[in-house]
Parts: sequence; C-alpha cells; structure tokens
Amino acid sequence: MMQPELLIDKVYETICNYELIDPGDRIICAVSGGPDSVCMVYMLMSLSSKIDVDLIIAHINYHTRGSDSDLEEELCKKIAGDLDLPIHVRSVSRDELAEMKSGNFQREARKYRLSFFEELRREQQADRVALGHTADDVAETVLMHILRGSGIDGLSGIHPRSDFFIRPLIECRKHDLIGHLDSRKLEYRIDKSNLESEYLRNKIRNQLIPDIEKNYNSNFIPALCKTAAISRDLQNFLAGSVEAIEPGIVSRSRLGKYLIELDCFLEQSSAIRHELIRRIFKSLTGQERNGRSLDFDQVRNTDSLARSSVGKRVDLANGIMAERGESVIIIFNTNARSPLPQSVELPGRNNLREFSLDISGELVDYDKEFVRPDDNWSAMIDADVVSAPFEVRTPVEGDRIRLLNSPGSRKLSNIFIDKKIPRALRPEIPLLVANGKIVWVIGVGISHDVRLTKETSRVLKLHVRTRVEKDDGN
Repeated sequence: MMQPELLIDKVYETICNYELIDPGDRIICAVSGGPDSVCMVYMLMSLSSKIDVDLIIAHINYHTRGSDSDLEEELCKKIAGDLDLPIHVRSVSRDELAEMKSGNFQREARKYRLSFFEELRREQQADRVALGHTADDVAETVLMHILRGSGIDGLSGIHPRSDFFIRPLIECRKHDLIGHLDSRKLEYRIDKSNLESEYLRNKIRNQLIPDIEKNYNSNFIPALCKTAAISRDLQNFLAGSVEAIEPGIVSRSRLGKYLIELDCFLEQSSAIRHELIRRIFKSLTGQERNGRSLDFDQVRNTDSLARSSVGKRVDLANGIMAERGESVIIIFNTNARSPLPQSVELPGRNNLREFSLDISGELVDYDKEFVRPDDNWSAMIDADVVSAPFEVRTPVEGDRIRLLNSPGSRKLSNIFIDKKIPRALRPEIPLLVANGKIVWVIGVGISHDVRLTKETSRVLKLHVRTRVEKDDGN
C-alpha cells in the first residue's frame, strides 16, 4: 500500500501534469459514498490551501438499493458537515427511475448524472466537476473496448480531463485509496452491486483482471494504463492533424449537413480520413464528450464511399447517414427537423435564420436593357403576375414547377435528379412561394410563368445570400 503522504503527492502531481485545476477554481466533487469519491474529496480538501480551490459536494440518490442508497446519502451529508463544505443532493423520483429502467439503465443513469453535474456547475458558477475515476477504472474501460473491438480512441480509456470534468485520482490504484481511508479510519460505503457480475464491467473487474494478474502479469493494470496514456498521446496528435486540414476539406450545407470534398479527402492518409469521419459523427450526434463512436466497419464503409458510385449510402448509427455525391461525401442526421415555412415581405429584406439565408426584393420599373442574373441566387420576376403572401419553404412530396423555357411542368424530384443534386441535399433546397405557387427554386431557377416578357412593366429583383462557410471544426 502506498504511504498516505506519497498518495497525496501523487494526486497533486496528476493535477499539475494534466493542468486539471487553476488557482481560485470552484470545484464540484461528485461523491457517491464509495471509497474512490470519498477519498477524492478528502484528498482535494487536504490540497485545497496548496492549490487554492473551493469545494462543493454533489450526490445523487437513485433509490435503487433500498436503505443502502439512503445510508450513502447520509454519509455524504456527514462528510460535508465534517469538512464544513456545502452539499447538493439530487433525489431521483420514481418516474425518473422508471424511465431510466425502461432502457439501458447504466447508460441512462450516466446521462442523468452528467446532466445534473452540468446543471449544478452552471447554477453554482463552478469551474470544474471532479470525478473519482482511478487507474483501475481506466484498465477496465480499455479492456471493455478491446473485447468489443477498438481503435486508438478506445485504447485511450478514460481521459484525465474532458471539458469541465476532471479526474484527479486517474493515476491512483483503488487498493491504495481504500488503504488510505482505512488507515485514517474514514468511513465509506461499498456498493454490493459492484461485487456481482451482471454487467460486463463487473465481470472484467471481478473475474478477468484477477485471473490475468494471477496467471499472466501481476502488474497488468499499470501496464494497461501505460498503453492508455500512449494511445491518448497518439489520439491527441491525430486529432490535431485533423483539425489542421479540416477547414480545407469540410464545409457545411445551409442546414448543417457535412460535405467532404472528395479530391482533398482522397489525398489524406487512411488514419486522417477515418478520424475525420469519427469526428463528424460525434459532432452530429452531440457526443463529442465521451460519446459513442463508430466501429471499424462503419468507418471503413463510409471511407469506401469515396470510391463508390454516386448515390450510394451507408447507414451509420443514431440516425446518421453518409451519402456519395458527385464530388462530395455528405454526412447528415436523418432525424434533423426541416425548417417550418417562413413568411417573407417582398419587396423588403428578410433574415431567415432557420434557413441560414437572407432574401431581399426590390421593386423597379422594367428596363429592356436589364442584364439577366448570371447565377441562380439572383432572379428577376414579373411583379404583376405574382401576389402575396410570400413564403419560403422546403420541398414536399408532389411539388411541381415549369422552369424557365422548359417545355412543361415537372416534378421537383425529377428536376433535382437531372441537376445532379445529391439526394441528401434535396430536402433543404429553399422554395419561394407566392400565394401558394412556387415561383423560384432558389439556387436552381425561376418558374416560366413569372418570366419577364414584352408586357412586363414592373420587376421584382430578388437576391439571396446564404450563410454557409467552411467548417472551422467547432
């Protein structure tokens, strides 16, 4: 067992090496009542004058283990009282617990936990949330990922710092923490459910790791933690490399779909391409922090779209789809809500935030010397053959239009196919509608019915400015 003063020094070294805490920080300590989190709050309290921090204890009572859950809550309150620290307790209601148990309880409870800590951090204007993960937790996590199949991201295990979450005990062994508490006669609770092997993590903790330590490598956990540290360094280097090249390869559609330019994409190494795909997936699912990543086959199948036929799709996970376009790979969320129709005043200037565009109209007398717009983001239509109300909306099934100088009315879907507009981008094409009739497929062309003729006397000059820029990685 590591000596108490050496253990505190190790925690301080971890805090400094990974820059977990800045002087004057306000830290929320997530305390369950178990030995790891209890030891963490005592350790941080011992270091509080040295590192200049204010501590707050946070505890969640899930009410899943009867009186044991209540005893853990009482212990956390006692620790807060003994250390003269404020404490915030969240008691999970029956309805909330039933909702968690209706799905994957471990995953739902974790989401609930993180949401509570984030909410409390904002409420208390705290800088960090300290979690009690140890080196043992890192090893268990890496083994879980190996058993399921993993790349560098999974081999990285649990990071010492992710956003505002910090893990000051990440390089400490659990048995050292328990020994420290026992030597000082400090109370903690043991969650008996951790001794059962119902979940994969518990099987790894209670069965696999002890077997490996007994029969193969007694220092297996430290060895695996070194692997995780090396993997984190490689992952950070890879992430930095992707951030550097991403602005030149990736752009966003008006409604947030990712467009990867194929020529530039294929110039990159497979490692860069694969990391870029993972990064986009996490961004679309809102899981940049400790979220689900793609498995090897999903990444490879998406990468292979660069050498596939136009229109081929790969179904990823969580509603995310990748599609091969003419010169791009499009990655998008199929569950994203289309913007609702929005009224516009014409003539006039209109900021359509949900469509990520501005549309303006100017009423002028017709001059036969007008130079027609040479792009599809500007248009001139006969003001006397259109009437309010005007609105901008996205396409719906059955939409038809006769484009300028075309022989007849056609379905919009067929027009999009002829124009080689990728299927993924068709639902976000904006339409200008006047009194229920499509007069301009913005970016494509105007209706033949609103063209300028020799009878035209007034012209509505239209211009659209889109707010689409290269992706900056944020």
